[in-house]
Amino acid sequence: MEHITYLLGAGASAQSIPIVNKMAEEIKATNLWLNNAIQTGKNMGAFASEDYGLLTNITDDLGWLARICDIKENFSVDTYAKKIKIAGDYATYKRLKIALSIYFTLQQKRVKPDVRYDNFWASILESPMSFPGNIKILSWNYDFQLELTYRDFLKEKSLKAAARTLNVLSHNSSSYDLQDNEGFKVYKLNGSATYNSEVKRNSTNYICDSFDISTTEFLQTLLNWIKMTNNGSVDFDYHLSYAWENGIGSDLFRSIKNNVSQTTILVVVGYSFPYFNRHIDKAILGDHMPNLKKVYFQAPDANNLIERFQNIQSTLPIEALVPKTDIYQFVIPNEL
Repeated sequence: MEHITYLLGAGASAQSIPIVNKMAEEIKATNLWLNNAIQTGKNMGAFASEDYGLLTNITDDLGWLARICDIKENFSVDTYAKKIKIAGDYATYKRLKIALSIYFTLQQKRVKPDVRYDNFWASILESPMSFPGNIKILSWNYDFQLELTYRDFLKEKSLKAAARTLNVLSHNSSSYDLQDNEGFKVYKLNGSATYNSEVKRNSTNYICDSFDISTTEFLQTLLNWIKMTNNGSVDFDYHLSYAWENGIGSDLFRSIKNNVSQTTILVVVGYSFPYFNRHIDKAILGDHMPNLKKVYFQAPDANNLIERFQNIQSTLPIEALVPKTDIYQFVIPNEL
């Protein structure tokens, strides 16, 4: 039996979540959608008078985030995050994580999920909770497209329930079984647009746990979360946690190494191997995958990805590196 690992980058969610060069415009579009939703709620009398100041703060932060994500200002939001972290600007770093968490939550309410995930789940699942034990997923994305699309197969509205069933793990997970390398798992290398709190320290929560409510109700849930944050009644720990914050010596990466060490087939979907992830990519694709024998690269510029991959991992022969430029659906390897 072949052991297959998926490595997901921004391109894997591109039909719902914008890639770098489109992010600023999509944030502006989400901000416009939010302003229209606020006006609709106002006409309905849905918000308390004190809510409008909080809603204005959200729209202001989204405007700020759009400027940061303008590629004329910064190469990417991840690059900006690393820059301010290195500079020790922790207040801006926290603001960025909160703004990104809110943006990703609103974006995934505004835009339907990437339908390719539906096809992926339909292809690998035999029943709602029966996963192929020889598949692992590593994702650089902090969206929750995996949870959002899988929950429809689970028939659960709750993203939290979906994440629990998927075995989603990140730097903020409360614990890891470092001896367990069996079964299906999802690793979020950069964390996720989620949080935990002093009240539920060992529990991953979503800002809005269900998306099957009206936009006005959705905003009211978001407001309640912000009110708890602002008044200090709950201490929130934000789960956007870039891989370079913790490094490959962390428990997360020890768990990853244990779980992907049997990988024989790697499927890279929409991941560009950026230079600032280089030392982590080298660890995962080299040290952590000693049995790797074939790699599929899925992206419009798949041949460029092969060249970047060879600069990181040079032991595989060129015939084992397979470009796939058709992005209509995620690659399902024949070896599966």
